[in-house]
Amino acid sequence: MQNKSTLLLAVAGTSLISMSASAAVIASWSMATAIPAATTGTSYNYGAADSGDLASGTMLSSGHAVAATTYSTPAGNGSTYSFSSNNWTIGDYYQVSVSTIGYTGVSISWDQTRSGTGPSTFDAVMSVDGGTNWTTILAGYSVVQAGLAGTNTTSWNSVTAQAGFTLTAVAGAAADGQPLHSRWRPHSHQADPRDPQHHLHRHLLHRDRRQPLRQRPQCLPPQPLVPLRLPHRPHVPHCPRPSQLPHQHAARPPRRAALRPPRVLQEDPGRP
Repeated sequence: MQNKSTLLLAVAGTSLISMSASAAVIASWSMATAIPAATTGTSYNYGAADSGDLASGTMLSSGHAVAATTYSTPAGNGSTYSFSSNNWTIGDYYQVSVSTIGYTGVSISWDQTRSGTGPSTFDAVMSVDGGTNWTTILAGYSVVQAGLAGTNTTSWNSVTAQAGFTLTAVAGAAADGQPLHSRWRPHSHQADPRDPQHHLHRHLLHRDRRQPLRQRPQCLPPQPLVPLRLPHRPHVPHCPRPSQLPHQHAARPPRRAALRPPRVLQEDPGRP
C-alpha cells in the first residue's frame, strides 16, 4: 500500500453467525462493490450486507478523526474488493450495524490486514444501546501484515483466501435479540498509528511535543554539618554621623537683673 498508516479490513469473510441448534448466517458482506476513486472524509458508509437472514437494514461503515482520510477498495482476502482507509488515530473504527432479533449465541468473523505503517493492535467491541456503552469482545489482538517475512502469508488477492487473516469473536448472551453495533478500532495503549516509528505511547508524544521532560535531579547522601567560621574582624565603635544626632537648640546664658540709674530731669530755669 502506498498510503501511510493504511489498514485493510476485508469484509468478504465478515459474517454474523448464530450458534444456535440450527446455525444460520445473520448477515454477510462479500465486498463485491468498489468505492469511487478519491473518496475522502471523516466517515463513509459502504452499504448493507449482500446476504444473510437479516441483511436488510444492516450497514458497514467507518469513522475517522482526520478529514483527509481516503477510502478505497483494493483486492481482498479471496474477494474482489476489501474496505481500506488510511490516517488512523486512536478512536477511529470500522463498524457493522445489524439486528439479531430472534437469534442467540451470536459470533462475528472477519478478515483483516494492515500496511507496514498501519496500527498493529486492535480491539473488537460491541454495543447494544446505540453506542452509549461498549463492551470488549476481543481485546488487543494483533493484525497480520500481509506478505511480511515470517508470517507465512502473501499479499491479498481476489483468488486465494488465506486462513491466517481470519479472526472470530463471540458476542455473548448480551447480543442475543438486540440491535447490535460491532466495531474494530485501534488498541488505546499502543503507539500512535500516525507515527511510523511506533516507539512512544500517544500521551507521551503529546506531552513531549508541548513540554519536554526535565532531567530528574539526583539524590545525594546526607553530608555532616560543618560549623561555619568567619574571619576575625576588630571591633570598631560606631560613631553616629552629625546628621544622625538629635537636633538641639543652643543654650542661652542666664538673664541677669540690672538696675538702671534713675533719670534726672533738668529743671527749666525759666519756669517759676
